[in-house]
Amino acid sequence: MKTSVKIFTWLLIITFILVVGTAAVYAERSSITDWGWSYDWPLQSPLPDHLWLDLGGGREIIFLHFNQPIKDVEDPFEPDFLNENLMYIGLGRRGRFFAEEKPANPAYTHFHQYFADSPAAGHGGAPGAEGFWLTHVAVTELERPWGKVEPGVDFNFMPTQAPFNLDASETEYYTEASATDWKWTQEWPVEPALPDHLWLDIGGGRALFLHYDRPVKEEGAQLLYIGDAVRGRFSAADQPETPGFVHFHQFKAESPAAGHGGNPGAEGYWLRHIAVRELEMPWGEVQPGVDFNFMITPPPELN
Repeated sequence: MKTSVKIFTWLLIITFILVVGTAAVYAERSSITDWGWSYDWPLQSPLPDHLWLDLGGGREIIFLHFNQPIKDVEDPFEPDFLNENLMYIGLGRRGRFFAEEKPANPAYTHFHQYFADSPAAGHGGAPGAEGFWLTHVAVTELERPWGKVEPGVDFNFMPTQAPFNLDASETEYYTEASATDWKWTQEWPVEPALPDHLWLDIGGGRALFLHYDRPVKEEGAQLLYIGDAVRGRFSAADQPETPGFVHFHQFKAESPAAGHGGNPGAEGYWLRHIAVRELEMPWGEVQPGVDFNFMITPPPELN
């Protein structure tokens, strides 16, 4: 009888550990915004000209920054509105307002705290305030208060000088340059080039891209997706665990279509596509947000 009780007790303990572990993994990988664009999250007070999307567990976000308030806009994803009013896309990393916690990547120039009395009061903040470090990538030429901005990373976007946390250890400084000189390009990184894509290397094996409905050089090209990419190999072990990276494109192929997936172990990028409006695609209807069904390329298991 005692043995049965011990076995039952251990089964309960193991079950509890498995449940908690599974919940922890889910919490780590799930999105606070259900993988769709949000106006009200993550900041209080909300920024009236922004839309946000959590890329997993609230650690990293992607955003759209318009040239006007969008709360009362009937459809901010309408193609003509996007073409005329979208200024920036960007990434954000959760952190505190300390110099040591600013990402070493120089593209992250601006900090915005979670809680503030007004949008303007959220820039920077008190030492150690919780919030996001943001990088702003212009999608078109802009005239801003700090001068003319070319398409690409805006290194002058409202820099926030963070105080030092004297209790923290030294930080590692960013040393890797961008292969694209922090500008959008069509010629990099895949060969042959994808005519409907623009790319920007943000260093450290990461890239951003814009995906249009036709070649970008054609008049009237409309934005379908923005996305981020992680460098790796076409193998199950290299596919990012963060949800959404379902499509792999190898660096070199005989044609753009032949670059999808590729030979086992081929070098390339794992891509995550984030729709900026409702779409009808060959795999079905797509809602604004992460498209988990974008041309899925199941990776091979390599020894």
